[in-house]
Amino acid sequence: MLEDIKDAEDAKVAEGAKVTEGAESVSPVLLFPCSPVPLFTCSPALLFPVYLFPPETPMRICFVCLGNIVRSPLAEHTFANLASQAGVAHKYKVDSAGTSAYHVGESPDPRMREVARGHGLIYNGRSRQFRRDDFSNFDLIIAMDTQNRRDLRSLAPSAEAGEKIHLMREFDPQSDPNAGVPDPYYGRGMEGFEEVYQIVQRSCRGLLESLEGSPHLSTGEG
Repeated sequence: MLEDIKDAEDAKVAEGAKVTEGAESVSPVLLFPCSPVPLFTCSPALLFPVYLFPPETPMRICFVCLGNIVRSPLAEHTFANLASQAGVAHKYKVDSAGTSAYHVGESPDPRMREVARGHGLIYNGRSRQFRRDDFSNFDLIIAMDTQNRRDLRSLAPSAEAGEKIHLMREFDPQSDPNAGVPDPYYGRGMEGFEEVYQIVQRSCRGLLESLEGSPHLSTGEG
């Protein structure tokens, strides 16, 4: 009986050696149980430690407003900054665009950048228009208001692509999820830009916490 058990164990060892043969140069990464997240669900297989191989593919996020000079560039750089402060910047690739071609090639609005600079966020860039093929280039598309969302949905090549679209303030804990980020471009003064900064800061923090499955990420400024 003992010999039979030993023979069975030797067979298992031999079988395992065949599986791993030739793979010694690849370093596996141990992934522990992942936290549930509202937008993307974890595979049941990941409820237990499993071995997978790097590299990790970043989630691609595009923030979209009308002209891509005020709200969406602010959201792009705010999210990137929060992810960096939380130590998860490597997990995301972010960009921004506009539904219109009004300001293509222009730098972000100097008034919005001035307000952001007052909070320690410095950024630059050039406006671009959102394209149909961006639906295949990004995993998540965040619209600043309901008009942006309508324009994006009309451009979506399929129902599946349209499901990638969400409103920015779905992630704002102080807002109706169907509310928009107001556009301060005309007539709202610097107070309007400060209001937009606060909304975008809260919403980007909420988005990051949602994706990371943690309501208490350490991301610096509150």
